[in-house]
Amino acid sequence: MTSSQDTICTLCFETFKNPLLLKCGHNLCEPCIKRAEELFFALKTLEPPSKRKQDGDGSCAPSVSCPLCGKVSLVSECKPNITLRNILSLRQNAAELELPGLGAASAPEASEKPVCGFCKKPATVFCAFCGPLCQADSDMLHVKGPLRSHELSTSPVEVVKTIKDAVGDADADEPHKMVLPLCKDHGKPMELFCSKCETLVCSHCILVGDHKGHECSGVVQAFEKTNQRIETLMKEIKEKAPECQELLKDYERLAAGADEEQKRANDEIREAFTQFRAIVDECQAQCEREVKDIFGSFQEFVKSRSVSLHSLSDECALVLKSVDSSAAKNDLIRYTLFKSMKNLVEHLAVISSAKVPEDATICSVSVNKPMLAKDKFSLVKVRSTFRRGGRVLFYDIDFDTVQRTRNVTSEIRAGNGTSHDGGAIFDPTRRIILSVSGNFNNGRNLKVTRMTDETHGDTTLMNDVIPFGTHGQYPVFDGSRYTYFFQSEDGGNNRLGRVDMDTMTFEALASLPTSSYREFCRPCHQNGHIYAIDRDLNIRDFDVEAGTWRTMGVTVPRPGCLLTDPSEPNNIYALCIDGRGLFRIDIAEERIEHISDSPSNFSLGANGEAVLVRVSPSEFLIFTCLSAGWHVYTSEGQRWAAIPNWRQTRNGSGHLVISPEGPRAFYHVDDSDRWETVNLRGD
Repeated sequence: MTSSQDTICTLCFETFKNPLLLKCGHNLCEPCIKRAEELFFALKTLEPPSKRKQDGDGSCAPSVSCPLCGKVSLVSECKPNITLRNILSLRQNAAELELPGLGAASAPEASEKPVCGFCKKPATVFCAFCGPLCQADSDMLHVKGPLRSHELSTSPVEVVKTIKDAVGDADADEPHKMVLPLCKDHGKPMELFCSKCETLVCSHCILVGDHKGHECSGVVQAFEKTNQRIETLMKEIKEKAPECQELLKDYERLAAGADEEQKRANDEIREAFTQFRAIVDECQAQCEREVKDIFGSFQEFVKSRSVSLHSLSDECALVLKSVDSSAAKNDLIRYTLFKSMKNLVEHLAVISSAKVPEDATICSVSVNKPMLAKDKFSLVKVRSTFRRGGRVLFYDIDFDTVQRTRNVTSEIRAGNGTSHDGGAIFDPTRRIILSVSGNFNNGRNLKVTRMTDETHGDTTLMNDVIPFGTHGQYPVFDGSRYTYFFQSEDGGNNRLGRVDMDTMTFEALASLPTSSYREFCRPCHQNGHIYAIDRDLNIRDFDVEAGTWRTMGVTVPRPGCLLTDPSEPNNIYALCIDGRGLFRIDIAEERIEHISDSPSNFSLGANGEAVLVRVSPSEFLIFTCLSAGWHVYTSEGQRWAAIPNWRQTRNGSGHLVISPEGPRAFYHVDDSDRWETVNLRGD
C-alpha cells in the first residue's frame, strides 16, 4: 500500500493535485509546475542565454528542478501519472465512504511524524515559510540567521508561498503580494537575498548550499535597498544621459567634416608626391645631363688621344726609316737621330703604362637602395590622431625625425622636485607634472606643476604628503585618478600608497608580503592591477580593487623598467639593464618572451626612466635614459637609435614624461634646475 508520504507533493507539502511525472521519475502537482512555468517566463531574462535549456526550435524552454534529486525536466516533458491519480481517487472515495485503512492522504498517519527538511531528524518547530525543522536548524535560521521575523509554531502549519510586500497598499481590496520564485536546487521559496552574490536564494542555499556562510538579508529588506539604489542610479543616469548626447553631437560634428578632412588629407598627400615627383624628375634630368657630359668629355678625350697616337706612330715609322737610310751614317745626323729616338722612347714608355683594363667602364651609377626599400621610405607618413575608444592615444611622432630633435630649456623649474633617485609622472587629463624627490629625507615631498600652455606651468611644492621615503622607487600613474608610490627596499620596508590627483591626499594600501620592491625598478599599472619587480626579480601583481597581492609565474633576467601599452591590455613590457634587452610579458598566460636585443654596450641607467608611447596600431616607441645617453626604440623595425641633441645625463640619471600635446617631451637630468622641453615632431 502506498504511504501517505508518497502522496504528498515535495514542493508544496500538500496532497498531490493532478500529479505529473517528471523525467527523473518523481512527481509534482500540476499547479506547482504551472507556477514554476509562470515564474520561468517572468524571470528568464535574468539568466544568460548559455544557461537556458533549448527547445527543438532553439527558443527558451520552461523547466522545473526536482526537489528530491535536483534533475531538471522540461515542462513539456512532464506527463500525467495515471497510476498515482487512480490511487488518489481511490483514497478520496474511501475517505468519503469512511472505509478503514484508506484515509485521506492529506491527514498524515499518527505513526508518521514530520521530519526536518534539512537533516531529516524529527521536526519540533514549524515555520510557514521554512517548513518543518529540528530545533538546531531552526535556531540557525531564526535565532542566529536573517529570518528572525518568521513566526514559529510547535504544531504543523501550512507552508505558504507568498509574503506581503512591505511597500504594498494596505488599504487595497487585495493586499499586493509578491510571489517568491522556487530554488532550482532545493525547490524552496527563495525568500533570502545573498549580498555577496547579489541574487535570491532559499534557506537551504544558506545552510548547506553554494551560498553557505555568505551574508544575506530578507527579500523585503533587499528590495527596499534595491529601490534606494535604483533611485541613486536613476539620478546618475539623468546626470550622465546629457553627456551621451553631447558626445554624440561631437561624433556627428567630427563625422560631418570627415569627408572634407579626408579630401584635404588626400590633397596634401597628392601635393607632397607631386612635389616629390617634380624633384625626382629634376634629379633624373640632372643625372642624365651629368651622364651626357661624362660621355661627351670622353669622346673629346678619345679624339684628342687618337690624334696624338697617330702622330706618335708616324714619328716612330719616320725614325726607323731614317736610321736605315745612307744619310744616317753621318755622325752628326746620327746624334740628332739619337736625341729624337730618346724622346720617342720616353713617350712610348708613358703610353705603355697607360693601358686600358679589360673591365674598364666610362660611367657608373650608384643607387641608394635603402631609400628605395618600401619599409624604409618615409617621405610621407599617415597616422591616426583620433583617440579611439577613449583609451588608446596615437602620438604623432616619427622615429627618424626624433633622432634630429633638439631640446629647449623651459621655464618649469625642477629644483629639488626630483633627484636622481626620484621620479615623475604626467597626467594628460589634468595637465600636471607630478614629481617626487627620491632621497630618504625629502622623499615625502611632492612638486606639482600645472601646465598653463604647452611649455609653461605653475609649480607648487607640497611637503610631507607621502609618509615614507621613496628612495630608488618610481611613482606610477593609473591613467585615470591615482598616482602610486612605493617605499624603498632599505631595511626590508615595502609600504605602498597612492595620491588622489584631484585632492592631492594620500591613502595607504596593502603592503607587499614576504618580500620588498627591487630598488631602481619602475613598476607599472595595467587594467586595475599594479605590477612590480621584487628583490628576487619575480613579477608581483597587486589587485587594486581587491587589495591583494600575488606572485606571478614570471621572473625577469635582470632589474629594469616595467612598461604598459594601452593597445595591448593583456601584455606588459620589461626593459632590463646590462644589455639584456626588451621582453614582452603575457599577463594571462604568465609567459615571458624576448623581443629585442640592445647594443652590447647598452645598460639602463641605474636611475633612468623609460616611457612607451603608441604611434600607430602597428608601432610603438620607447624613450629611455641610458648610461649611453638618451635613446629611442621602434617596435616596427626593432631598432635603437641615439638622440644626440638632447642634454646628456650623468651616469644615466634622468626623468622623462611625454605630453600628447605637440607631442612634447619634458625631461630633467640631475644636474639641471629646470625641465628641458622637446617638440617630438621636429617642427
